[in-house]
Amino acid sequence: MVSERVNLALLSMFSSFHLAFLLVLVSVFSFSFSFWSIMVAETNTKSDSKTSSDDSQNPSSPYYLHLGENPRMVLINVQLDAGNYHTWSWGMKRVLLSKNKHKFVDGSIHVTQSGLFLHEVWERCNMMVISCITKTVNTQIAQSIVYIENAREL
Repeated sequence: MVSERVNLALLSMFSSFHLAFLLVLVSVFSFSFSFWSIMVAETNTKSDSKTSSDDSQNPSSPYYLHLGENPRMVLINVQLDAGNYHTWSWGMKRVLLSKNKHKFVDGSIHVTQSGLFLHEVWERCNMMVISCITKTVNTQIAQSIVYIENAREL
């Protein structure tokens, strides 16, 4: 009989210990689960916001720069001088439209706020357009526009 009482006491103590242990485990796992679900939700939100604003990887976006695009690549044979503005401007418009960069010149795309991811992308594309235009003008004109930092102003 004593051994049965000891066994019952041990069993109840063991059960209480297990119950407490299980409660601790459940609370730890529920905390971990809610912590990780919050972390995953934040990560998804951040990655979604970056992907939605990362137009630099979308080939149909004006912010996209193809690996083959560089300032030395000139697709217009006419160099701007005092007497051929109309011919040069039509050629340049065709080049910029074909590269989906004309919006930087016509004012459709505005300067983005500094510090944002899109600002760096805008700055890179803007400089590419400026470089492309500068390569197609004669030396005298190039020297007068060298300090312009916005394709729209150019």
